Amino acid sequence: MRNARGKVTFFDVPGDMLEVNGINDKGAVVGSYRGADQNFHGYVRAADGTLTTLDEPDSINDTFAVAINNSGIVSGTYNGADFTFHGYIWKP
Repeated sequence: MRNARGKVTFFDVPGDMLEVNGINDKGAVVGSYRGADQNFHGYVRAADGTLTTLDEPDSINDTFAVAINNSGIVSGTYNGADFTFHGYIWKP
């Protein structure tokens, strides 16, 4: 990811197919990655580099983190037991 001054920051997640979907003014980033279990997991990467995996408890396989606001609240979607996607909100 690149900040407003052009500095690029690289980071890894415990899987592949990394995508970044949102960033807030504090430098926290959200997105999803595919884990070793072949399921997608949402994540929050704080500005200090701390990585938090987000797995919606009602998800049968995939959780996606889509956006983050300046309070750190994340919105996203997950695949439920009824095989349809649902929205969720995660609060730190």
